[in-house]
Amino acid sequence: MAERVLLTGAGGFVGRALGEKLIRAGYAVRAVSRRPETLAAIYHDVVPLPERVTDERAWAPLLAHVDHVVHCAGIAHATASIPRETYMAANAELTGALARAAAKIIGGRFVFVSSIRAMAGPVADAILRDTTPPEPVDDYGRSKLEGERFVAEAFAGGGRHTILRPVLIYGRGVKGNLSALARLAALPVPLPIAGLAAKRSLLDVEALADAILLLLEEDRPATGPFVVCDKAPVSVAEVVAAMREGSGREPLLFAVPDALLAAPLRLAGWGEAWRRLNGPLTARADGLERLGWAPVSDTRARIAAYAAPTRRG
Repeated sequence: MAERVLLTGAGGFVGRALGEKLIRAGYAVRAVSRRPETLAAIYHDVVPLPERVTDERAWAPLLAHVDHVVHCAGIAHATASIPRETYMAANAELTGALARAAAKIIGGRFVFVSSIRAMAGPVADAILRDTTPPEPVDDYGRSKLEGERFVAEAFAGGGRHTILRPVLIYGRGVKGNLSALARLAALPVPLPIAGLAAKRSLLDVEALADAILLLLEEDRPATGPFVVCDKAPVSVAEVVAAMREGSGREPLLFAVPDALLAAPLRLAGWGEAWRRLNGPLTARADGLERLGWAPVSDTRARIAAYAAPTRRG
């Protein structure tokens, strides 16, 4: 009989990519979603998110006959308009309740997809590694770190769990910051961003799914936390160039002095956006590589492939 995986956030960007790979790999997937009706055509076993998500007893029925749990659900981006309490409920308390319930029921692995923001802000001067002391700078990052703590506590008495800290994830259908860059790349004009040379680590969503599949088959403890990222970082200019090349266009990027870009963005209230565009954040996935995971080695080529028009028919 196929092993069953409870997958939260099954309708999200990461969840959909992972769910497809799990099914192809022979797992039975029990998909959890706030809107289960939207997933009925993808999964045979779809259940709604419990009404009392922070009550571990509400999760027990969903865990019946489940071998593994992959927890992808939660608020995925840092936004100043979201209250701290909302972040903590979605990313920490929900995670803790599910982990405590799973620790009592499942015989396999619990994988929590946390975030690199549990250990750093949007910019980091030093390379982020598995052993880097966590120093989150906002409520989003702190809620993810608290969720990690709840998972570790839930499984302190036994059982297998893994905490993953992915960097910014890309792939077809991505939202958030990379979606904004895709819209920028689609503009039919040259862009003055060739000077944005700070390197940032990114992560192919398919490679993240591969890492989770590897962990579900891993007998060693492999608790982490593990940083998850592609092999080599890229700059914002390289990302936009790859998007344009993937769609069959020339990059058409040129450089201007930083001040000419920074000043109008700061005046428009986008100073933090500028800091993220022009600041570094590089990471290394040493621990996962030692387990046998192979990170993407050519990020630019993968971004170009995702940007290529989808063929139909």
